[in-house]
Amino acid sequence: MPTQLFDGSKSIPIDRFPAEAWSVIAGNREPNEAQKYADAVAYLYRAIEVRANALVSVPWKIYRGNSDTVLWASEDENPPDPLMWAQDLPPLLWRTSIAWSFYNEAFWQKEKNRVRVLSLRWLDPDSMTPKWDKKAGLIAFERKLGEETITFAPEEIVYAWKQGIRETTPAVPPAQAAMQAAGVLYNADAFAAGFFERGAIKATLLTIDGNPSDNELKRLESWWKRFFSGVKDAWSTAAVRADVKAVPVGEGLESLTNATLTPEKREDIATALGVPHSMIMSNAANYATADMDKRTFYDVTVVPDCLLLQRQLNRQLFGPMGYRLSFDPQEMAVYQEDESKRSAAFAAYVGAGLPLSMVAEMLGLYIPDDMEYSDLDKLNEPDPVSVSMAPAQTPDAPVPDSQTDGQRADEIKRFRRWMKKRPTRNPSDFDSDILTEGERVAIAAMMRDEAQSSETGSSFRHGDAVGWESYP
Repeated sequence: MPTQLFDGSKSIPIDRFPAEAWSVIAGNREPNEAQKYADAVAYLYRAIEVRANALVSVPWKIYRGNSDTVLWASEDENPPDPLMWAQDLPPLLWRTSIAWSFYNEAFWQKEKNRVRVLSLRWLDPDSMTPKWDKKAGLIAFERKLGEETITFAPEEIVYAWKQGIRETTPAVPPAQAAMQAAGVLYNADAFAAGFFERGAIKATLLTIDGNPSDNELKRLESWWKRFFSGVKDAWSTAAVRADVKAVPVGEGLESLTNATLTPEKREDIATALGVPHSMIMSNAANYATADMDKRTFYDVTVVPDCLLLQRQLNRQLFGPMGYRLSFDPQEMAVYQEDESKRSAAFAAYVGAGLPLSMVAEMLGLYIPDDMEYSDLDKLNEPDPVSVSMAPAQTPDAPVPDSQTDGQRADEIKRFRRWMKKRPTRNPSDFDSDILTEGERVAIAAMMRDEAQSSETGSSFRHGDAVGWESYP
């Protein structure tokens, strides 16, 4: 049941409070100024949203301990009974990314009974304060709601944060780093809005000949505002008897026509958030550039966030309960497309006559400890045949022309699924009329390399993973 606040006449679920309410609820704590800009500056808002959407788009799986048994995957809508307490994991990941943009820290409460965790609850970062001891480290979390302070033990809270150079404080959040640039855009928009609210009239000084009384001046000012203020009166016409001169003393919209100011500040925001400009502005780049930007975005921003979050969640939440969370960015289309391009290069090397061992070693492919790269060449040696008979097709004979690219692609996908479920099986046990034995062994080796690299967080980020589609 959600926590309720009761003022004597009406109760309100606490998770329905607007962000500004926390300045009161959390003991008049200062609101996060970056949120004010994000609410008003569309570019900053979109950059933060792109980061969050990208993080939750990365596939993940939950395993039982260190086994290969998958209990729940991101593509499954509902978790199994043992993981019902984690059913809110997708929205929690999204909100964590948002919180990291503003605070670089996020808080999940483990709602539990005496025996087990029942659910996970999001806690507003504005209401939370970690408590540190000089010797013991993290000792508690305090949640301030008005005059009430709730204290949590460290094991009751999942604390996901990006540590800075200080021992007990998070790093500077991306949105805070973008505040100056966002402030320029915010004030430019405010100026433009105010300009049109004044009827598109510049700040003006009215002068009158003679020495009119104060009452006359007030009447003139009132008259000016009545006839010319507001957009609806922008083209109004009026006649006066007095000799009145209007002298502009402010600037109009022409002062904002600097062709570089707005683009520069948008670029500053994108840089601070780690989001390519082309992913925020649809017309910012051609498709080729946008594709490269997307891959770079995942390499340097999204995947590192996933790996950091993975380690923290496994240490604080999943690990103690006998489970393991693993993000699988290599399964995303952005990496599969790159693999397809690299596979063409692999096929070209082998097609040019280079032995499998040389290509595998040159590309740094992983092979089992009990194998040598030279063993790959033995798999491609043709079987001996009788001279009195027509040569039979060997296991590594060229793929018949009748096989379409689509058939090979489907077979490769089928083999990959088979190997993921049976990582310890011999690839030769896979029954296929399309893939040769040498191909299956090479693909399996690359999958092991990919799995090993994902654990170290290096291969798919640095571009040394090799695809296997179109292998010879």
